[in-house]
Amino acid sequence: MKRTRRSSRLSERETSTPAPSAAGPSGSSRKRIRKQRREITPPPSSPPAANKSSSSTDDEVEAFQPKEPRYQASRAIFQARNQENPEMLHSNITPFSSRFVTSNSAERYEKLAPREFVIQQRLDVNDENLFDVKQVVVRSGLIYTLIDSDLFHPNVVKEFIANLGAAEDRRNGVAVFLRGSMVDFSPSLINALYLVPGFEEDHDYMAADIDRVCSFLTDNCVQCWEAMSSKYLTPTNQVLYKLVFSNWIPTINYTSMNQERLKFLYMIHHQLCSFDFG
Repeated sequence: MKRTRRSSRLSERETSTPAPSAAGPSGSSRKRIRKQRREITPPPSSPPAANKSSSSTDDEVEAFQPKEPRYQASRAIFQARNQENPEMLHSNITPFSSRFVTSNSAERYEKLAPREFVIQQRLDVNDENLFDVKQVVVRSGLIYTLIDSDLFHPNVVKEFIANLGAAEDRRNGVAVFLRGSMVDFSPSLINALYLVPGFEEDHDYMAADIDRVCSFLTDNCVQCWEAMSSKYLTPTNQVLYKLVFSNWIPTINYTSMNQERLKFLYMIHHQLCSFDFG
């Protein structure tokens, strides 16, 4: 019987194709997209719990924080701000249309419309066969980027990207026109929603020696970059590398080796993730 590849245990994050309803006042682009998700599929009533390894002596089962309370708190903050300062919902320029802030945004959307998304993967924290993968990701502080997922409306996301070029500066980030309102978008907001640990400055993971990276990720099977191939990655790193090119540094060319992605994975293993993920 053919053995199932461990990476196939990852599940894809789905997209929602129905046309989205008109968006109301909002403080966060994520909030707007996730609100559509809640109307389609209710969130789970309790957070997922991570299974223990059979060899673990720890009697505690790690539980992850549910996302909905965090998102509700974020919405409440921005809704209160918008009620106090309603002008923050309006663009500084007269929008080109109800969907695009400028004509250039509308043209950019036409180019984006036929393009597909790189579908993100979701890590099943209850899958005992992925326990070692989960351990690495939990230690790195990126676990919520793999378990907090929602359906999304592709057209809304593409409109957001199209309008991003005309974003207005805001404190710690920018405001982007979306469906008639300005929504906040910033690295700090992304870090907060995904519970990424605090950081002082970005770690320069690209400075790592690529030969040392290849040796580590292949358990000394490959000693130099020129001989590197995905088949030499350890089973755990094969799954993690798939997560790198689907969730963290997206690409459609997922079969080829890439130095940036390999070094990013090396950084995660060594817990050098005190960086600005947002």
